[in-house]
Amino acid sequence: MFGPRAPQKVTPAGNGWLRVSTVPAKRASDSVGINLDTWSRTGAYTPARWPGLMQSLRASGITRARVDVHLVSGDWGTQRQVEMGKAGFKLTVQLGDAFGRYSATPLDRVYDVFRTHLLPYSEAVEGTNEPDIAGPLDWGTTALAHQRAIVSNLAATPGADRLAVFAPSTARPANQRWYGDLTGLADYANAHAYSGGRYGALGFDMFVPPAEQLLPGGPTVVTETGVHTSPEGTYSQPGVSEAVAARYAPKGLLEAFRRGIPRTYLFDLVDRFDDPELKRVEAHFGLLRTDGTPKPAFAAISRLMSELSDSKGKVGTPTRPVAIRPRQPLPPDVRSLALRHSDGSLVLALWRERSLWDTVAAKPIAAPTASVHLDLGERYVLGRVRELATGRLSWQLPFLGGLDLKLGDDVTIVRLTGRLR
Repeated sequence: MFGPRAPQKVTPAGNGWLRVSTVPAKRASDSVGINLDTWSRTGAYTPARWPGLMQSLRASGITRARVDVHLVSGDWGTQRQVEMGKAGFKLTVQLGDAFGRYSATPLDRVYDVFRTHLLPYSEAVEGTNEPDIAGPLDWGTTALAHQRAIVSNLAATPGADRLAVFAPSTARPANQRWYGDLTGLADYANAHAYSGGRYGALGFDMFVPPAEQLLPGGPTVVTETGVHTSPEGTYSQPGVSEAVAARYAPKGLLEAFRRGIPRTYLFDLVDRFDDPELKRVEAHFGLLRTDGTPKPAFAAISRLMSELSDSKGKVGTPTRPVAIRPRQPLPPDVRSLALRHSDGSLVLALWRERSLWDTVAAKPIAAPTASVHLDLGERYVLGRVRELATGRLSWQLPFLGGLDLKLGDDVTIVRLTGRLR
């Protein structure tokens, strides 16, 4: 469903040249999702603010959303989800809760809401969210029973066989092992990969490998990842400044895709309630503030999605590799992705995977700038260089095979169009 898993491959090609695999930009675009609390009617989600959130969601360029079903008086959450579906968003729906939390039980009623209203707009369903912090010692057994019931309901529903099934998540990576082998109960293992105020790779290193053990040879999705912008708050996850969050957010998504993770959902679209003193950290994971105004991270993600967007692209289209030769050894923390659009343009994303925030002193860490020169085995009419957090642009016309870049704390996107034969 989400395209082949394909971590980028780099192989030596002689004389310092590297053969770098590429993938469709469409696959990278479709790998990005976002979490929304569509059932809330307070804070960021009041009826008056909802139209603005929908407008911002469209502007972000993200087309995948993770939502859930609650059984409360009224159906405004379902109405919002249907509105999203009709607007073209693809939904991943959490189907209830094994422990009766969140007004999300019993499963038969939750599933009826899903089947009746949300099935046409859904591409995946998910089991219980973080059952390891539900309290009971037998949480794993209970969550697995809930997952079996989900699979049973899907099997009895015409048209549901097209849906992907995500495993239950856990709050703590070590607790994944209590699920055992999930073969037959999920198509994708499920990790919540938070980096604790540091760069995203650390979160993926900690949370993804334990999840991968549950489906030997199968894929893993990350249904929650991100940082909060409450540096003074007290929580298990340190916060960062808004400026640093704007650097971390696109890097985390690119790093996940570079590793072959087929879908990663940012947490969260919007700060869920007002907290002007920045003390309640659960209020500050959003790309938007509670009133809907964008944080710098929203602009960075929107720019990333505009670079990846390819309405005519297909996730499974084979793409040819690109030859790259660095003039000098690259710093060990430099990461890269090579993507191709259906119009023939080439996209190179480069960034430095390093911490930009001192989580003890609660202040930024200066990122040294590395000068990088890359030779490419392809020539283009036009080269454009864009930094995602700052939005800075530069141009090269024509682009004849040499690229000089300065890599600091931001993501650098090189877009090359009009290939010369």
